[in-house]
Formats: sequence, structure tokens, C-alpha cells
Amino acid sequence: MPRVSQAWSNGRLHNVKHRVRCVAPVPRISVAMFLLAPKDDRVSAPEAFVDADHPRRYREFNYDDYRRLRLSTGERAGEALARLAA
Repeated sequence: MPRVSQAWSNGRLHNVKHRVRCVAPVPRISVAMFLLAPKDDRVSAPEAFVDADHPRRYREFNYDDYRRLRLSTGERAGEALARLAA
């Protein structure tokens, strides 16, 4: 799950750390799946993810601005997302 989804869920959903291990020398197929927000759309946690116990963690942002921030600073997704803390 991309970091944008973490911001959208107000920090309630997180990336899963994973590692591929080769236990046998056999051919395998890998499938990559990517989820990107629309370039011209705003990313903001819906009210269902924000309450007294879970205050808003990230301010609303434009996805394309976030992408440009990552490219211009060379930061990883988590570092760039931290700049958008509420």
C-alpha cells in the first residue's frame, strides 16, 4: 500500500514489510500492483477515520504536489509524508 493510502486512512493503514525468499531454484512469476491517486485530486482522510481518539495526522494535499515534493527532495515516501503532518 503506498504512503498516500496511509495519509488517506489517517495513519490507520500501513505498508506491509515483506521479503521474497527463494527456497527452490524454479521459475516463478511476480505480479506488481500499483495504486496511484489521481494527479489533480486532493488527498484527505474521510471523517470516518478522524475522531477524538484519532485526530487528523496529515493535512489535505494535492497528489501531484506530493509527487513533485518527493522528486525534488529525493526523499523516500515516508520522509516526504512526514512533511505533511497536521
